[in-house]
Amino acid sequence: MIEGETPESSLLRSIGSDLSPVGEDLLDAIFDVLTDNELAKEIPIVGMVVGLLKTARSIRDYLFLKKIMRFLKPLGEVPQEERQQFLMHLEANSKVRKRFGETLLFQLEKADDVEKAVIIGLITKAHIEKRIELDTTLRLIAVVNRAFLHDLECLALNKEKKLGPTVGQQAYSLGLAEQRNQLGIGIGHTMSPKDDTYQLNELGHLLIDVALRDWQANRR
Repeated sequence: MIEGETPESSLLRSIGSDLSPVGEDLLDAIFDVLTDNELAKEIPIVGMVVGLLKTARSIRDYLFLKKIMRFLKPLGEVPQEERQQFLMHLEANSKVRKRFGETLLFQLEKADDVEKAVIIGLITKAHIEKRIELDTTLRLIAVVNRAFLHDLECLALNKEKKLGPTVGQQAYSLGLAEQRNQLGIGIGHTMSPKDDTYQLNELGHLLIDVALRDWQANRR
């Protein structure tokens, strides 16, 4: 850990570090980190949070560390050299780097379920791999945190073009679906709820493609 380093800078440095310790069983890894797993503590953000845990040992800090490790795990699937090149590109624009780091940190802290940290990690992985732009990355991450986890599970498992009314309404409110009438014509908010049908829009399909499908598959 670098003295005086900000948490967002530490998180970004972690993206480019050796993430092999994150591949261990999560609870064992956290226990080791708090005792003598020096390899895991080489990940900058982990070392920083461990320092907080050793002084305060709050449940909130423990859960935050858990979310950080869940977030980093998918990133370990990207070659370290590619992750470091991504960070070098960020260094060229300090405002973008600061915005990206602060947003990641805020959204991870805000996540109400550790599984959302995995999804955020998968979205970030897609950005590192240049599959999605920065603005789309941040938008998808914000959508994930606004969503109910069960609805994300339903979206991940959805194989039909149309969504059920409950999930469809939630997806629509999150900007992931469009509302259509029985003729398939897009409309506004004027329909009777009993006539509502919903279809995933481009953003909804993108979220499934870059994150939800892999997230659900790895949970089985």
